[in-house]
Amino acid sequence: MREKIVELVALGPLIPETDESLEGEKLLKRQDELVRALAPMRPASDEEACSLVTVFGADDSFGLAWSVLHFIETAPNWPVEDCAQRTSSEFWRQKLVERYSDREALLEARTSRDPARRGER
Repeated sequence: MREKIVELVALGPLIPETDESLEGEKLLKRQDELVRALAPMRPASDEEACSLVTVFGADDSFGLAWSVLHFIETAPNWPVEDCAQRTSSEFWRQKLVERYSDREALLEARTSRDPARRGER
């Protein structure tokens, strides 16, 4: 796994928006830097995606959780059934499963409309 992802996971769950402590502010700043570093690193590996589900916390942490979610979804074989259970947040677990299901339905619909993908000529 790449160094910045290892560090982000090691910091634990994303800081909740309700944390107004000085320590929370420092942690939020570092988490923000690391989450911003994810976009140019796309795509995520399957291992990175599975590790990153552990950073989801109580809320969306000023939008950081959504950025992490979008990065996770770039993994080539996003194994949602195996990895979504690693998050302690029921909300984010449901989001991961819903978005994976929506993606699978979209891919199936595209395949059923494309004769070349169905093996027809």
